Amino acid sequence: MQKDMNEKILTAWLNMTTVINNDKITVELPFNEAMICRYLYLYRNGNVIASQLCEWMNMQKSQMNRTLTNMENKNLIRRIRNEEDRRQIFVVLNEDMISVYAQQHAKILHLINQICEKVGEEKAKEIIDMFDLVSSTAASILQEGNE
Repeated sequence: MQKDMNEKILTAWLNMTTVINNDKITVELPFNEAMICRYLYLYRNGNVIASQLCEWMNMQKSQMNRTLTNMENKNLIRRIRNEEDRRQIFVVLNEDMISVYAQQHAKILHLINQICEKVGEEKAKEIIDMFDLVSSTAASILQEGNE
């Protein structure tokens, strides 16, 4: 019985992530770049450094550096040296290109809005609670495995 339930959970999880990562949704930006843009957009009034992005995305520093370089080459972000601590480099969204992210974000929010309309407000709240529970539980289990 448990094995069957586990397979169903895995199938549902993979189905959801496949839809979210599908090129039809993230056509303008690869998934990692869209996630970084989201973080930079949400924290645009703060000073974001690459190590914060690494921690949030659970990415290796080398992979983050490659991704940020690609984003810089696309003119999506800028890296700005901290004048007070020259060792620190802030990562910021390029204001001229923010519309690329805003369009992507609006597209995804539109999909989420349609889902919420179909399932109703009560189910939408349950979805939020369930996603939060699943992600925090998975993160906790994975962290325990790394110790």
